[in-house]
Amino acid sequence: TITGVVLGLMTPARRWVSDERLYAVLSRVIAHPASEEGSGDTKDRETLQVAEIAARETLSPVERLEFALHPWVGFVIMPLFAFANAGLPLSLGEIGNAVTLAVFVGFVFGKPVGILAFSWVAVRLGIAIRPPDLDWRLMAGGGMLAGIGFTMALFIANLAFDQELLDSAKLGIFLASVTSAALGYGESALMPCIDAGAGFLSNSPRQRIHSEANDMLVTFTTKAYADITMFGDVAVTLLKMMGHSGTVPGAILAADLPAALSRLTAAIDKTRTETSTGDDDEDETRVSLSNRALPLVDLLTAAAQQNCDVMWE
Repeated sequence: TITGVVLGLMTPARRWVSDERLYAVLSRVIAHPASEEGSGDTKDRETLQVAEIAARETLSPVERLEFALHPWVGFVIMPLFAFANAGLPLSLGEIGNAVTLAVFVGFVFGKPVGILAFSWVAVRLGIAIRPPDLDWRLMAGGGMLAGIGFTMALFIANLAFDQELLDSAKLGIFLASVTSAALGYGESALMPCIDAGAGFLSNSPRQRIHSEANDMLVTFTTKAYADITMFGDVAVTLLKMMGHSGTVPGAILAADLPAALSRLTAAIDKTRTETSTGDDDEDETRVSLSNRALPLVDLLTAAAQQNCDVMWE
């Protein structure tokens, strides 16, 4: 224990690459045009190697160590520690015992039924409000996961049963925890994602991405101008006009700003000239987009004049 504490204190907790630098490096990767060259010593290969190092060093060494050890601790060390301290003799002969069945049914069926029933009553009586994104099927999955019990259940079993029934209760707790975990995971994994914007359940990744782009807000920041926030769909459209892929978060280095600003203003001018030949609804959309782009154009202009990077998230 002392050795682990000492090693933990000696591990650096500060990251060596900031978000600003990471976004700048990633924007360089995205800016590379498609190439059919081999895996030789090319500029884009060098940029990818730099991006790999930057992405790794964005996390502090102690965070990377925590992520590396978490699977071993969560799925190997902790279960072995729990089994060793539970003192549970696994015997299939105890499965039919009344105490084993009672504990199993209480955890696997009692927990989800109780959670759903009392939640439904609370919502119906106005005591609680169910968020629109919280589906009843999702609550059912959470209720199944609530059937996982080990340390506290074993503690209560030690207080409630004598030695003759204690092993049966422990076996029921173990079987109920495994079953509840499997059922809860299965229910959550099979449940479709909720499209809150459209008000229905959607399995389509394209629909989910489109909904997220419409719902999110994107903020552009630079040291040369005040922050600008706009809706995600508008921001992505303007980013693509600048020749960017439209990914969020991202960044444009100061050296690349003049070209990006030139492409954006050219695209806006093109949409303005097309308003006289299109439909009225399309004209209104183009005009609205060109007007919404004005603050971003001012931000990019100020950043280019003062040689500052631009980031968005």
